[in-house]
Amino acid sequence: TFDAAEAMSTDLESASGAIANLGRLTTLVDESLVQIGEQHGGEKRFQLLETVRKFVFERLEEAGEASEARRRHATFSLHLVERVDPWRALLPESIQQFQTEHDNLRAALRWAIARDPDIALRIASGLWRFWSQVGFWSEGRSWLDQALAASRETPADLRAAALIGSGRIAVAQADFAHAGRCFEESLALATASGNDHLAARALQSLGVVASNQGELDRAAEVFGSALERFRSHEDAGAIGRCLTDLGLVAHRRGDALRAIAYYEEALPIAGETGDVAFAALLLGNLGGAWLDAGDPARGEALYAEALDQSRLLDDQFGVAVNLYNLADCCKERGAIAGAWEQYRESLVITEALGERHLASRILNRLAHLATIAGLPRPAGRLLGAAAALRTEIDDTLFPIEEASVAEAIALTRAALGDDAFQTAWDVGQALPFDRAVAEVLAIALPPAIDEQRAATEAQLALGLSAREVEVLHLVAVRRADKEIASALGISRHTVAKHVAALRAKLEAPSRTGAVNAAREAGLL
Repeated sequence: TFDAAEAMSTDLESASGAIANLGRLTTLVDESLVQIGEQHGGEKRFQLLETVRKFVFERLEEAGEASEARRRHATFSLHLVERVDPWRALLPESIQQFQTEHDNLRAALRWAIARDPDIALRIASGLWRFWSQVGFWSEGRSWLDQALAASRETPADLRAAALIGSGRIAVAQADFAHAGRCFEESLALATASGNDHLAARALQSLGVVASNQGELDRAAEVFGSALERFRSHEDAGAIGRCLTDLGLVAHRRGDALRAIAYYEEALPIAGETGDVAFAALLLGNLGGAWLDAGDPARGEALYAEALDQSRLLDDQFGVAVNLYNLADCCKERGAIAGAWEQYRESLVITEALGERHLASRILNRLAHLATIAGLPRPAGRLLGAAAALRTEIDDTLFPIEEASVAEAIALTRAALGDDAFQTAWDVGQALPFDRAVAEVLAIALPPAIDEQRAATEAQLALGLSAREVEVLHLVAVRRADKEIASALGISRHTVAKHVAALRAKLEAPSRTGAVNAAREAGLL
């Protein structure tokens, strides 16, 4: 932009200097040495062809002015970053500006890490929210960690803030061990420097780690302590976030009504502070709480509103979370095809973000649906891949999640049999995450799956294998064992074993009794 170009000039002593700079830039454009274009929002933007840029940079170095130019560039980048507050979600216009300037910010960071670590840490500390919000998790964490490593002698407060930024991105990646170390060091630095407000932020962050790892008593204690400090500092935004954290702990403890009370106390705070991303998060949390409180229609409506808000904010992780939540609602309503598509879209986003915590849950849900759809073999592989992913990131399941996964495993094992299930599980355990995602995208659900769902669920509830169901259908149309054997390409002895297993599982004294029992169960 012209402001950025002007910041590089040494002629800024007066208004006439600015006019002179504009004149010089205009001359360079006229001579085609500088190109001019338009960026998002209509602002003019100046750039150099790469060959010209290299040539003039060589002239800067020959004149001994390159280092000063780099410093001016880094200082301007720092001023750009310092215009926003990293402790609250960024508005779309700030996200757009940082996306436009990202290459400049990267260049400033590269130079500052090597030449001025203090500026590097200030830039990185100001950008962690941007990196977190738009999903540049791996890159953002790398910049923060490089800046932290290069700036051991920087002020304690600055270092403490950067550690929280690095830890928060690590939480998004489900790397709770790294996050915990960052927050502990940040708390120690903030406490030692007497910065109680920053110490409260480190405490709250430690609570997030504890909550995500199922240490709910510790999480509630830490959040409560952080909340008291935030109230003493009259930090409305932080108070609202802490109330939300306490609501999530209550929800994970199974107390949906208490969670709703916390969320509804926080919601007007989000409105007062204008934090639209926080409001979107609260809408999603409220949706889940109302769902568990017995009002599924209200819960699903809140999830849908949260998804709309996340899309407007270009909050990709928020989009993934709310798609997952809406897919859960579809699954509960029996809309298997709709749930499948929403889970898949959410999974694709988490893969692009490098996220693993939510991704493992999505794989479990997709496996459950695949089994219901009559595809137990790929379901077994997905269950194995999800378990391997949790082991890789040292993740744990909450009790309600454990029950859901156990149900999916039991149904899939029943559909496949022990040996086939174990084989599929072992194959899934060896699948890299990207291969597991590719497998999901390659699976085609049977047509009219929602209409077939009742029969499939009846099959799973009765503990019948796919082969036993095939035999049952032929028995129902009065085929003899010899005819069944010919139709399925198996021996009569194997048919007799399947018929005996059907009678035992359906508790029927005869073949006709087994068929009648299957009809009553909704299988035929």
